[in-house]
Amino acid sequence: MKKAGIGISLFVLSLFLLPLVSADTNTTEDKIQRAYQCLSTQLGNRSVSSISLQEATFGVLALGNHNTSVQKLNVEKNAPTTDQTCWPRSGCRIKDTAQALLAYGELGKDTSPIINWLTSKTGATTGLSWFLEIDIESHAASSCTIRYTDIEHTIEIGEDMHITGDPGSCFSVAAGGYWLAISPSCIDTSFEVSCAQDFITTLLYQKSGSGTIYVFANTHSAPSQGTTTESIQSRCFKLGTDCDYEGTLWAAIALDQANRDISAYVPYLSALSQDNENLFPSAFLYKLTLGQDHFSTLTQTQVNNQYWRAPSTAYNQFYDTALGLWALQGESAGQLYSENAKSYLLNVQSANGCWNNNNLRDTAFILYAGWPGLFKIGALPSNQNNTGGADSCDRVDSSYSCVSSLLVCANAGGKGLSNYYCDGSLICCSVTPKQSTCAEQNGIICETNKRCEGSQVSAADGLCCLG
Repeated sequence: MKKAGIGISLFVLSLFLLPLVSADTNTTEDKIQRAYQCLSTQLGNRSVSSISLQEATFGVLALGNHNTSVQKLNVEKNAPTTDQTCWPRSGCRIKDTAQALLAYGELGKDTSPIINWLTSKTGATTGLSWFLEIDIESHAASSCTIRYTDIEHTIEIGEDMHITGDPGSCFSVAAGGYWLAISPSCIDTSFEVSCAQDFITTLLYQKSGSGTIYVFANTHSAPSQGTTTESIQSRCFKLGTDCDYEGTLWAAIALDQANRDISAYVPYLSALSQDNENLFPSAFLYKLTLGQDHFSTLTQTQVNNQYWRAPSTAYNQFYDTALGLWALQGESAGQLYSENAKSYLLNVQSANGCWNNNNLRDTAFILYAGWPGLFKIGALPSNQNNTGGADSCDRVDSSYSCVSSLLVCANAGGKGLSNYYCDGSLICCSVTPKQSTCAEQNGIICETNKRCEGSQVSAADGLCCLG
C-alpha cells in the first residue's frame, strides 16, 4: 500500500509531540511518544550532509515525509538512465536502493525507476542442485511421462514410490530412487508431467554439498492423464558476476512490498541462509514466506526471551531486534516474542527516548518495526479516513486479510489489493491464508509457562510444539 505524505515543519511536529509527554514518563505510550520525538528532534538538528543515507532512509520509514531525511534521499539519488534510479550517488548498491524503494513507497512517490534499476541487476543463481518429485496421490503403481525438448520419456512409479525407467538425458534417478535429479545443462528447461493416476509434482533444491533439502513454494496437482508443468526459477541480485546475498534479502522484501513477484529469489535466499546467519536471514524469509522452519529459527533464537542478536551479527542487537519485530508484524502466533522484545526495548531505552546511544538508524528501524505509523508526518493514506473506516483492508470484506507479504498472499491463491490499507508493512490480500491447527500438525499447544524442547511452529490456535 503506497502512503501519501504531506510535508509539515519540524517545529509544528514538535509542538504536537511535546504536550504528549506527561509528568509520568513511565507508561508505554509515553515512552513511544518520547522515542518518536527524540528521533524527529535529532534528525531535525542535523544538517543534510551530516546524516547517513541509512539514517535518512529509516527516518522516512519511521516518520514519513521528514524534511531532512527526504532531502538526504534526494541528494544521494543517482539516475544512470532516464528511466532508472538508484542509491547512493557515489556508486549504486542493491541494499541501499532496495531500502530507498521502501522509503519511496512510504512517501507515495513514483517507484518505477527504482524498480527498473533493481530488476536490471538480476541474474541466474549457481551452486544449487535441483530435483523433480512425482507423488502418486493414492500411492498406487503408475506409469508417467515426462515431456521436454519435444521428446516424451516414460517412467514407472511403484507402490513404494520408487522410480524406474528412462527419464531422458535431463534426469538421473536420485535419493534412493524417489526423486529425479535435474542436470545442470537443463536448468532452463520446462518439464511437462502426466501420469495414469492422480498425482502431484514439485521441485526440490539444495545448496550443492549441503544435506538440507528445500521444497519450492509452488506445488502442482493433476488428475489422471492430466498435465503439470515444472520449470526452475532461481535468481538473485548481483553487481557484476556474484550474487549479493544481503542485497537480495532487501530487494526481495522491497519488490514484494511494491507488488512484484519475488518467488524466484526464495530458493537462493533459503539455500544460502546457513552461510549468512550474521545477516539474520530467518527474519526476512519468515516475513516473505511464513515458512515454519523460519518461524522456528526466529523464535528459538530470541536471547533470554528479550531480544535478537544474530550469530556474529553484521550489526547489533538493536538492529537485529528490529528485524525480528518486523518479521512478526501482524502475526498472532509470534505475539509473545514480539511483546518480549518490546518490553526489553522499553526497559533499555535512553532517557531522551532514543536507543543504542542515540543511534538514529536503529531508533528509526525499531519504531518502524515495533510501533509503526503512530506519528508519521503528513496525511493519512488517501484511502483511509480518520477512523480507519471502510477502506481499511479487514473492514471491506470478511475474506480479506492483512498478510506479511504478497508472496504469502499469492501462495494462498489470493492477490494483493493496493487500494486498501493495512497497518505497518502488511499487505492487503483478497483471501485469508489458511493455517493448520496444532493437532493437524501432530503437536501440542505450548503454554506460556512451558518450554518447548522440540521445534516450535505457528498454528491457527497458537504456538505449537513438535517433539
